[in-house]
Amino acid sequence: MQGSVSREFGGLAHSHIHSGKRVSAARARRSWLLRRRRRRLALGLPGRSPSSFGGGEWRRREPPDWPEHLPGPPIKVQREEGEEEDDDDEEEEEEEEEAPSWLLEPGGRMGSRITFFEVEILDWKTKQQLCFLEKVEPRATISDIRLMFHKIYPQWYPARQSMRLDPQGKSLKDEEIIQLLPVGTTATLYFKDLGPQLGWTMNCAYYWGFAAWLAYYINHPLYTPPSYGQKQVNFALIMVFTCEAGNFSIHVALSNLRRDGKRSKTCKIPYPTKNPFTWLFYFVSCPNYTYELGTWIGFTILTQCVPVGLFTLLCFIQMTVWAKDKHGTYIRQFKDYPSLRMSIIPFLL
Repeated sequence: MQGSVSREFGGLAHSHIHSGKRVSAARARRSWLLRRRRRRLALGLPGRSPSSFGGGEWRRREPPDWPEHLPGPPIKVQREEGEEEDDDDEEEEEEEEEAPSWLLEPGGRMGSRITFFEVEILDWKTKQQLCFLEKVEPRATISDIRLMFHKIYPQWYPARQSMRLDPQGKSLKDEEIIQLLPVGTTATLYFKDLGPQLGWTMNCAYYWGFAAWLAYYINHPLYTPPSYGQKQVNFALIMVFTCEAGNFSIHVALSNLRRDGKRSKTCKIPYPTKNPFTWLFYFVSCPNYTYELGTWIGFTILTQCVPVGLFTLLCFIQMTVWAKDKHGTYIRQFKDYPSLRMSIIPFLL
């Protein structure tokens, strides 16, 4: 009987030991699955709950192959007998999120706060301060600066504003970003008033409206031909084509001058070239307007029509305003600018 009791108690002890091993293995399995699920969630992969693997009951199976794109499985640590494994042990570190570029300091480090800019706007002629903009966001564009400036000076809407880094430099584009410009946290911009600007709709309405009006009179059944007949027509055509050729030559010369200015990064005075049509530079600052005026005068002689003459007069007034402004700019920029030159009409205007 003693032997049977010993065998009975021995069997219970043996069963208890094996039951403890099964519980320890199940807990280790659940701990490994939990860590695996955290790792997959951190990598953006769908995770599986440990409860979906049998609610903690252990069934002997071979572990699946570890995916190649994931880090290695957790290292098993030898624990002493009686020491339990904690499910919350060895948590995976979360991946750091990349900070937005506008929150990074120049060295690429995460800034404690956004670095705002200050923008000082000066008059391009007098260098007098017009306004001082504070807390300008680093991603603000020149278009945003123009809108801020317009709120302070409503008479200068964005279309007539020219913002530049240098008083004699080129206008900055609307899409340029303030933090990408070669300035510090306090940027200095120079403002120039471009004058009233005509939108493309108003500009088209002006030209197409006049074109329709002129076409009505010229093509009217009661229209009378020029007084001097074919001689007047021939003279007017020669004048029109000559002035158009001169206008084209001036634009080519100015284009070459701008191309040379981009290479040397300096503004230059336009001078006559070997092309005879450019010799008008000896007498006027804007010979392209002079040639265009001559074209419309020739067209007026060709048609001998009052509406055409009225259109030519309006063109002359507008081009004179533009020419005088350009002439004044040349005089301010260049101290050695030729004194013989006028704006649009040699020796007169």
